Amino acid sequence: MSLNFKFPELILDSKSLEMSLFKMEMATKAVSDISDKVGKGSDAFKAAKKELDEGIANGDSFVNLIKSKLHVRAFSSVLQEGIGRDIRLSSELLAHISVISPNPGTVLIESIQRYYFNNFLKLKEQGLLSIVCEWLRWAYGVKEKLTSSLIKILSPDSAVWIAQSCVDKGVDFESQLKIFDIESYKGGELLSLAQKYYFVKKLETIEVNKPNPILREIQRKEVYNSVYQNDCLLGHEILKIILSRAPSRNLDDSWMNVIMSIAGDPRISKSHPNYRKWWSQIPQQLVNKVHGWLSKLDLKLFLKALEGHAKESYDDELQRMYPSRKHFLYGLDDKDLVLNTRLFLSNSAEQYLLKNYKREHLPSYSKVSDGNKSLIYVEMDQAHIVEGTHSCYLWIYASLDDTADVKNYSKSRFTYSDLTSGMNSKMAMLGCESTNKIQHNPANYNWQKNQ
Repeated sequence: MSLNFKFPELILDSKSLEMSLFKMEMATKAVSDISDKVGKGSDAFKAAKKELDEGIANGDSFVNLIKSKLHVRAFSSVLQEGIGRDIRLSSELLAHISVISPNPGTVLIESIQRYYFNNFLKLKEQGLLSIVCEWLRWAYGVKEKLTSSLIKILSPDSAVWIAQSCVDKGVDFESQLKIFDIESYKGGELLSLAQKYYFVKKLETIEVNKPNPILREIQRKEVYNSVYQNDCLLGHEILKIILSRAPSRNLDDSWMNVIMSIAGDPRISKSHPNYRKWWSQIPQQLVNKVHGWLSKLDLKLFLKALEGHAKESYDDELQRMYPSRKHFLYGLDDKDLVLNTRLFLSNSAEQYLLKNYKREHLPSYSKVSDGNKSLIYVEMDQAHIVEGTHSCYLWIYASLDDTADVKNYSKSRFTYSDLTSGMNSKMAMLGCESTNKIQHNPANYNWQKNQ
């Protein structure tokens, strides 16, 4: 087919710039018109594409439908549309296309490549991943554009390789995509999977118990709620890595925030949806590790609430109490006596903590519905204590029955009496009465002698 068309003469000089731009516009339109006659806008192309569209709807074989290079171009167009996901790129189909187009065009290569990036997991499930990879490497080879990086990217192991290359070269995921010139395929299955592998591999190599930008990134819900492998979410894998690598004591806030953002506090009922979703999938020895960290955090938050209230209320009495209680409670933890804790906050204490912490970074706590006093329950090997803010008793028990309110995780609101004198009365009837109760009174420091 000969094209008898003469382009308007273009004279690009400063004196006739306006006319030249006009002529350029005419030339561009002329090229577009020609393209319509022989390309996507032509009646022949539309007819070929309609055949393929109907073929998909009828479940016809594309090997029989694709008969010419025009059909191959139409196939390239259909493959990039939503309906293209229903096309099966079998070895027979790709071999048939290669016979018709032994020197595949750029549009065809791009269409199949985009299908590969977008439907990576689907191709793997169908057992077609290696076949599509092989065809793409062949096509780039024909074009003499097959590089060592492309060989790796166009392979069944590409997701792992892309992730590992980020770690090996010390660059973030987004930067590496730009280096490979594949950032336009973000959102597809391949790069989504590669990013998940990147998070995992990066977490396995970052400095232990130190802040790192990736720790903030993995706290996004769309990240940790995404599927990683089989029925395992990425959040499960993140938790296992963090918990396995972290020290048993003095966990940095940046690492604790990851745990709390993803899974929350494990010291809740095992029937709770959050426990079933996250903690039931984590080995018990790692869950026990979290209990230890959270006990320390509970102590810290209880003392923060006490300190904050004392400062905001300008209560000299409370401010004098703070150092001795801090010494007492941290002393128990430093000697590894604390097995478990539970925090009970007043409304004002809760508001104070929420001003200074994100809610998702706080451990589980219950509410004290009356008054302005907060309490903390501390379980030790051979003792149990209930400590409170303000001038209140320090309750000490040698043992506690499982029905004690401080152990009732199905209940989240308590009165101050429920946790102090009321609980002691119930325990007394069961033979577990408190062995001692010591009042914090700045005028009488005898309680400190019993530390």
